[in-house]
Amino acid sequence: AGGLANDRGVGLVGWSQGALVAQMVAQRLPQTARGGRSLLDRLVLYGSIYETSMSHQSPLETPCYRAEDGDKNPKLAQQPKQTVDESMGDFTAPGSISEPLARCFGEAVCAADVRKPRWLRVEQFGDCKGTRLPQGLPVMLIHGARDPYVNKASMLELFGAIDSEDKQYVSVAGADHPVHLLYGAADEGITGDAKKVPGVAFEEAVLSFLQ
Repeated sequence: AGGLANDRGVGLVGWSQGALVAQMVAQRLPQTARGGRSLLDRLVLYGSIYETSMSHQSPLETPCYRAEDGDKNPKLAQQPKQTVDESMGDFTAPGSISEPLARCFGEAVCAADVRKPRWLRVEQFGDCKGTRLPQGLPVMLIHGARDPYVNKASMLELFGAIDSEDKQYVSVAGADHPVHLLYGAADEGITGDAKKVPGVAFEEAVLSFLQ
């Protein structure tokens, strides 16, 4: 998740599982914490994996996260190194994105994060509910039209539950999960100037909403 500050407050953007984190932050922040105004001005949930009925088990309760010495208390094992193939698998699905672009993304992930991040309290994601977002908070839901990780029925239900006159639902054509990367010719089926449309459309929509 990331933020963009302005005179009104902070615009918060979360992608994928980070969108759930951003949603939880929005739910938990005091609505009057900044000179009588909310610290959070706008919220963008991008490629969220939100589902209406969310149920997650904490990884700390699974054997793979326990110490090898048999200690009864759950401990973290050595944090594994990133690999290109695993990074590709985290954000791509067969048939949803071209192989060259997926590999380019995997290499970028490995360069940015040598160690693979792990979510240790995913059971907290069960707290995400559209009805718990602050009343009147401007919210944008945005994702690629071909995103295999987005439950569109849940997204529509979440959108309907948001109690705000300033809310937007955007589906970016020709894009899957990492919409913000679709600027180059590697994207299959997109040629000429149109090859930049998904990334540009995403950028313009989000920045326009935040500003």
